[in-house]
Amino acid sequence: MMDGHEEGGLTESRERLRFLHDGMAMDATHQMDKRFEDYGSLQFMESGELDIWYDASVFEMNGAWLWFHYPGPRIRFNTRQDKRWWHRYVAFSGPLFDRWTREKLILPNPISCRPDLVQWFASNFDELRELIRRAHPDARRAAVNTLENMLLKAAEMSRIEASGNALLDKTKEVLLLNDYATPNYDALARELGISAPTLRRRFRSENGIPIHSFVQRERIEKARTLVLETSMSMKEIADFLGYSDIHYFTKHFARWVGMTPARFRKSRL
Repeated sequence: MMDGHEEGGLTESRERLRFLHDGMAMDATHQMDKRFEDYGSLQFMESGELDIWYDASVFEMNGAWLWFHYPGPRIRFNTRQDKRWWHRYVAFSGPLFDRWTREKLILPNPISCRPDLVQWFASNFDELRELIRRAHPDARRAAVNTLENMLLKAAEMSRIEASGNALLDKTKEVLLLNDYATPNYDALARELGISAPTLRRRFRSENGIPIHSFVQRERIEKARTLVLETSMSMKEIADFLGYSDIHYFTKHFARWVGMTPARFRKSRL
């Protein structure tokens, strides 16, 4: 059931930001389909499943996500069949909303919430909704600050996500260009304008796996494809993937796949 709050005496001093309405539902099932004209909102799903469209672009969301409603696109979301989601939101308008939009704090697409920040956003949303209900000007200013802190944190998550995708894409590009041989990490770091230790630290932090493990996994996936879909000999595959000798390739393949490449090929015939 939605616990909502409608507008009424909640204008921040000097009309910088007007809180319009807010709500929370632990078992949300509602849907929406509209274009926004002169206001926006921050939406938070703490858990659940939901599909959302921005015009023709669709995002399938599972778990904890943040997203914005804002003027421009047709925005609609649907709860999946027999699914519920834990929903919080706050809607607002005014010059400060316009400024946040210009400063790109109103993100155009949904972002997955980092697991270590789910409780942070939930707590700040609850605090924000409580502050909105207070009539004192100090509470209103605190509400604006709390909302802005959430926008800044969401923007930071978005930048980290984009950076992680860039590292991932560049690493895949280097692997492809080098026929899946282990890349020169120092050269890759220089190309990205960072140090090799920073590359390793950021890659693991932003992708959840060490870069060397990712490279080895990609090489083995390519090896599996070559073993199954080509007539190349095991030595030719090992040479193609940059292994120093076939024995090391066979051992490495077996460690990842659970059987030698020759046995793997025979098991799929």
